[in-house]
Amino acid sequence: MPVAVISDRRTGGWSGAKEELARCEIHPVMDLLDALKLQYQTDAHFTLGVIYEEENPLPAQPRLNKLSQALTAVRNVGGDLLFQYMVVDIDHPDKKLGSYTPSELWCREHVALIPEEHRKGFGWYMTWGGMRLIWKLPALVKAEQYEKLIQGLFQLLANAGVEPDRSCSDWSRLFRLPFVMREGMGLQQYPMELDGLADE
Repeated sequence: MPVAVISDRRTGGWSGAKEELARCEIHPVMDLLDALKLQYQTDAHFTLGVIYEEENPLPAQPRLNKLSQALTAVRNVGGDLLFQYMVVDIDHPDKKLGSYTPSELWCREHVALIPEEHRKGFGWYMTWGGMRLIWKLPALVKAEQYEKLIQGLFQLLANAGVEPDRSCSDWSRLFRLPFVMREGMGLQQYPMELDGLADE
């Protein structure tokens, strides 16, 4: 199932104005698992919302920002922005101290806290500041539904003792991919476990 891959998070988004669309940078849409396993020569990120026309995802799209009129513009021509996944970041408590060293053991201990029945259609990978959790939804949802579902997921995680980064609720948020050239750090290569996200 697809996500949009953006090679540089500093890339601007489409305002929604038709006359600007031809000047916008267009980003490839690809299967999430493929995107997560590739190595990039840039600080690449992915975004969860994919533009669909009828029942088909576009092969490429501009970046869409929540505060722009881009989503309205897509819907005005009969398309929509749909989501197949939910993503939550978990920050290590020492991240803000600047002395944190990523730990696979810490990640696995936190995964184990999540109730087993909520670890279906699930994957994770370690990040510089903690870990990123990914759930595959049983069906595509619209942006408004995504933001309602993610709030429920935040509460579920908090109740289990896994404190989420609640800023992940913005449907237009970008998430750094695991194997990227992060500025000043070279190629990142962190542990991951993605088998639960594979199509059955």
